[in-house]
Amino acid sequence: MSRGVCYLVLALCSVSAPAFAQGTGSKAVPGTLKVGSAMEDSTGKTMVFIPSGEFIMGDSRGPDSDEQPPHQIKLTRSIWMDQHDVTRGEYKACVKA
Repeated sequence: MSRGVCYLVLALCSVSAPAFAQGTGSKAVPGTLKVGSAMEDSTGKTMVFIPSGEFIMGDSRGPDSDEQPPHQIKLTRSIWMDQHDVTRGEYKACVKA
């Protein structure tokens, strides 16, 4: 996945995450969310839960040079991320909302 697409997905998540945190998009009981827990948002897209913490992003073995070098990322807050790529049109609609 290209870096630009990753940034778009993260931007979309940062816009939509507060709505889920306020309970407008999720009926999950606090404390029951686990890595990979999924839900459907108001547009019908599947989103997965990513808890706060650290992980390694990137791949030195892959053919995509924009994924190198592997580096550590720290999420200070849990987020919801679309399970599949977000199109430019979907991103524009989100920004306009």
